[in-house]
Amino acid sequence: MTFKPCLLALSVSTMVLAASPAQAHNASVQMSPVASQTSLTQLIEKALAYDASRKQFYAQSEAMRESGIASATLMDPKLKFGVGGLPTDSFRFDQDPMTNISVG
Repeated sequence: MTFKPCLLALSVSTMVLAASPAQAHNASVQMSPVASQTSLTQLIEKALAYDASRKQFYAQSEAMRESGIASATLMDPKLKFGVGGLPTDSFRFDQDPMTNISVG
């Protein structure tokens, strides 16, 4: 999936239009430039906070970091003990010459 800045701009502009339809139609209400800049900044911050693509990219980068850490570490030691060809009627290791004991 590729990052498309136009989608972020589209979501921000949609939020701006949805948040201020009353001010656009009412000519008697004037907003100061500082207030409009603050609301625009807040809208951009909200758009970035709720952007699903941005969260997906963050999760993918965290997964890549974790897989790099995992590949750089050694595996946990394992102990293996096995018996093959053991007679089940007496469970004696020296009864049958085909009995194999493996330790690893």
